[in-house]
Amino acid sequence: MIKKIIIALLITCNGTKVFSQNEEKAILKQVQTFMECIVSKDSLTFNKLFHDGPVAWTGVFRDSTTAKIRFRDKSFSNVFNDTPKNFFRGLMKIERVEEKFDHIKIVHDGSIALVSFDYTFWMNGQIYNWGSEYWTMIKKDNVWKITSVIFSMELEMFYPYQKRQLKRE
Repeated sequence: MIKKIIIALLITCNGTKVFSQNEEKAILKQVQTFMECIVSKDSLTFNKLFHDGPVAWTGVFRDSTTAKIRFRDKSFSNVFNDTPKNFFRGLMKIERVEEKFDHIKIVHDGSIALVSFDYTFWMNGQIYNWGSEYWTMIKKDNVWKITSVIFSMELEMFYPYQKRQLKRE
């Protein structure tokens, strides 16, 4: 009897681990698709990554960049809101654009997820800005959808990117 219980527990634990790995793979696929859509400028696929309800899109300049800008413009607001569609429209004006992610971490329960990573945003082969980014996601009809995007920004022209600056444990 005890042997059967142990076997049942092992199967359950292993099944949970496989379930979790499959969910993480599905979320990582969405992350990869996001990056690919930016490079290929595929707005149709990009828009499908997002929940069809309201999606928060909020950026905040880091204190160091904010101080540099406020030196010239005292009224500068370090926080801005946008939408995924407006973000993508802006990409269309740039000849070559890419966003690269590093240190991706995923926390999920199978229905909701938090994805965090460090990013660099490239324009025409040069880093333009960099920072940290967080997404919240929901699983709708068996597909992971982004419900919010928040990110910090440091402008490369003021503070050059160094990988070690962003590494989080």
